[in-house]
Amino acid sequence: MAGKSSSVEDMGKKLTNILKGAGVIGLFAGLLALTGLDLDPQSVVVACVDLIVGSMQGATGTEAAHLWDEVKIGIVIYGIVCLIIFAVSVIYCGMRGILTAACGYFGVLLLITGLSHGLNSLYLPIALLAIGYAAAKLLPDRGSLKIGR
Repeated sequence: MAGKSSSVEDMGKKLTNILKGAGVIGLFAGLLALTGLDLDPQSVVVACVDLIVGSMQGATGTEAAHLWDEVKIGIVIYGIVCLIIFAVSVIYCGMRGILTAACGYFGVLLLITGLSHGLNSLYLPIALLAIGYAAAKLLPDRGSLKIGR
């Protein structure tokens, strides 16, 4: 019996992490929609290093540019691997994982884009985040409702 409770708590943690990850992805998607600029940390770092490497001159600049092109390929591969790991974790959790990820992503996306439209536009994003959190915490084991301890 103790083993089953542990697996229920593990699934709840996984689903909560999926909600957080999807929320972060939704945050950067919302910022992209509002500003038109890709402001996720990976893109900001790449743009800064591009600027520094582009300002170098001579043989050192050429070598640095070639090395930086190789590193950018590694950064893209790292991003793809992280996205695949996130997608596999969502699929592993089944319909609850998909529901949690969708609520987290769209909840934060609508929250960020709706901030400029007044308080009435915030009801749907907050409801989506609450549904995602409830799905992560209250439905971690085969759909059985878990309230309390």
